[in-house]
Amino acid sequence: MSLVLLVLWWSAAALVLYTYLLFPALVFLRGLLGRRPYKPGEITPRLSLIIAAHNEANTIGAKLDNILSLDYPHERLEVVVASDGSTDNTEAIVSRYARQGIKSLSLPRQGKAPALNAAVAASTGEILVFSDANSMYAPDALRALTRPFADPEVGGVAGDQRYLSGRRADLGSEGERRYWDFDRKLKQFQSRAGSAISATGAIYAIRRSLFRPVPAGVTDALGKKGVLDWLASSAKAPESSHQPAEQGFEFQPAKGRSARKDGLGSGSSWIIPALAVLALGFAWYLLSGPSTTEVAKNVPPPPKAEAPITTGALPEPRPVEFPSLASLSGVKIGDIDVGSEVTSAMNGMRDALAGIRDEGTAKAALDPLRRSVSDFEKVKGLAGQLTPEMRSTLASAIASARPAIDGLFDKALAIPGVSALIKPTIDSIRSELDTLATA
Repeated sequence: MSLVLLVLWWSAAALVLYTYLLFPALVFLRGLLGRRPYKPGEITPRLSLIIAAHNEANTIGAKLDNILSLDYPHERLEVVVASDGSTDNTEAIVSRYARQGIKSLSLPRQGKAPALNAAVAASTGEILVFSDANSMYAPDALRALTRPFADPEVGGVAGDQRYLSGRRADLGSEGERRYWDFDRKLKQFQSRAGSAISATGAIYAIRRSLFRPVPAGVTDALGKKGVLDWLASSAKAPESSHQPAEQGFEFQPAKGRSARKDGLGSGSSWIIPALAVLALGFAWYLLSGPSTTEVAKNVPPPPKAEAPITTGALPEPRPVEFPSLASLSGVKIGDIDVGSEVTSAMNGMRDALAGIRDEGTAKAALDPLRRSVSDFEKVKGLAGQLTPEMRSTLASAIASARPAIDGLFDKALAIPGVSALIKPTIDSIRSELDTLATA
């Protein structure tokens, strides 16, 4: 039994390592050594830009304005918007663009795949470009998407999806942003080798001759369980598996959507079962050792500890000291003792932070903390009148005290309900101290 579990555990570990380490390494190696270039050209085939929209009144107008401003001959561009049972003003907004050649389809609510099928059926372009209602294209995006189609072996082109710099926080974290950067790099090397195996549904193009009606349950993204897999399995032309990446650019503000992480194109359906096996194997390892009773049955019990003798309340913790401030005793400007001003401001700030226990005491500490900000601003104004040697002493003393100060800040901010009250004031204190530490 243990041998079977061991084999399963190492097999699961191998799958995880292959997905996240070996597969990307093979993709990069293949892109470097097995390049399969295509022949792009400046062409303007008739395009049909397809959008399936459901209740997109907040963005569809801006999207259509964006499309009409793109650098592509308008007489060669057809736009079809399929409203998938919208209940807001989406259809009314689209209808305002009818004179500008925008075609609107009003459909009952049935899902994105049927809406895409209906829009494609109503279109006439030889190249189908798929987009989202909240995805804004760079001015040259359509020309960049069409250039690879000058090569008859190219069946589809995956666009380069980017997020507006001001909205990156909507993606959740720096780690997720790096995930998308790495995924983009993978597509570039896949394209060099002849075929990008996935693309975002926000910006990609395929030849009409390769399109087949998308069945229910298939996403609009090229790749695993998406349009590309469906086309590759149903279209006879070999070009359906060749989509060079990074030929279009798309700037998409995140509209409350979390970014998808579908693995690295190597079969992400392995990952969850593999991780589950790894977790079960680790749990089995922890539980398969000797029982606590067996290990401890011959161990004599520890001697009974005597009850501690208490003589009253526990002593208050000693306040944090700033020994480096002692060096400021000679920092003066005439009768103004700058060193004493700094020491007084530091101790006042310390005492205010030490008294914070909850939201109520945090409110009481705000005035002393704000006085500390004013004191530090005053010292900052005086610092310009100090001799270079005194300024250096001041900066060194404050820099030496910063670890203890930051510890006080972090401890206070960690108290529930306190951070929102005092953080702006603490940020102001930090800013003043940073300035003084570099005076």
